[in-house]
Amino acid sequence: YSTNSSPHYSTRFKAEAGWLQPKKLPAQPTGRFTLSPQEVSANSLIEIPYGTDSSYDIEFRNPTGFDAIADPSWPAVQQGVYLRYAKPYADPFPIFRPSFLTNLVDAHPETPSATDLWLLPGQTYTDYLKNFTLKVIAVSPAGATVSFQPAPSTIPCYHISPELTIAADNQIKVTPGETAAVEISVKNRDPQSCPAATFSLTA
Repeated sequence: YSTNSSPHYSTRFKAEAGWLQPKKLPAQPTGRFTLSPQEVSANSLIEIPYGTDSSYDIEFRNPTGFDAIADPSWPAVQQGVYLRYAKPYADPFPIFRPSFLTNLVDAHPETPSATDLWLLPGQTYTDYLKNFTLKVIAVSPAGATVSFQPAPSTIPCYHISPELTIAADNQIKVTPGETAAVEISVKNRDPQSCPAATFSLTA
């Protein structure tokens, strides 16, 4: 154990360093698997290929050792399963840094919050393009049990904040009493399974 203020690397970087071997699943995985806390075991990374050279990395972390500094105000950090998107990185100095970059995947894109990025027991994450659903069955200090199954055939409807674009210069000079015309476009970002939506614009 340590009082060091630096938490553990993600499992992808540990795999690149040769400290653990990922459990590699097919692009459309099925079945049930157990992830050990990555601080204490090499059985802590599930890798799902995404394209030719990238992958989904799935890991479980516990407030153990270096990771004991996990912020207690964010309990999901200590109780949930992480999803990361790993992709190659053309590092000009590969001796000093890993050859992969990882991005934390938002497991709940339907919400604007950054405090629910992880999957807790009973929650699911679906990739309709890759046709699989990941579900966290249970979590304990000893590990996390997850399952994979094919994605539902229909994408459920959930609402995403629309995209607003103003086609104009950054600054518009308007004298008192003058009217300036600008072009505004709104993009509905909801899944195609949702009905048409009405948006109200206010100044």
